[in-house]
Amino acid sequence: MKAKLENGQRKGLLLHPYLLATNAYADQSSPIHRGVFLAKGVLGTGLKPPQEAFSPFSADAHPNLSTRERIELQTKGPNCQTCHTVINNLGFTLESFDAIGAFRDKDNKKPVDTRGKFLARDGTEHIFTNATELTDYLKDSPDVQAAFTEQLFHHLVQQPMLAYGPATRDTLVKAFATGNFNMKTLAAEIATVGAMKGRTK
Repeated sequence: MKAKLENGQRKGLLLHPYLLATNAYADQSSPIHRGVFLAKGVLGTGLKPPQEAFSPFSADAHPNLSTRERIELQTKGPNCQTCHTVINNLGFTLESFDAIGAFRDKDNKKPVDTRGKFLARDGTEHIFTNATELTDYLKDSPDVQAAFTEQLFHHLVQQPMLAYGPATRDTLVKAFATGNFNMKTLAAEIATVGAMKGRTK
């Protein structure tokens, strides 16, 4: 029997409690960890490492701030914003889910603010008001399709895709779309590319 969870606020793999809890602290959510996962792992966005090590602001040190407000305070510097403009705006969309992935509408007695945005590779800015709008965008995103193709290639072939020619990425992404995004078909296409490259040695 189908069940509608949290009044339709949870759908898709990215909003599974295990995945949300994995990218959080033991006692609080982490928009930064979740944002980095979405940016690098899902959308394939390159991020520079931090210029210096830092520890997150303690919730006890800012008892009147929500998690979002603390993150905005800590990452407001221009050096931070180079990457955190991307990271924060993705991670904030998941703030309706706490440290263990349970749904919430308030954080520290304040209404949760789940607004976010993302600038795609084609220059289009996408605005989200909550996590479900983000997941709706991701399921059809060319950036996600390309990132998945590249990561699966690396996993199966154990080599960088560029080593197999500059057109390999575009060819496989197109094959993925043509095959109706069937992962088995994509894996077969990747295996063929790997085998053909081996034969030329």
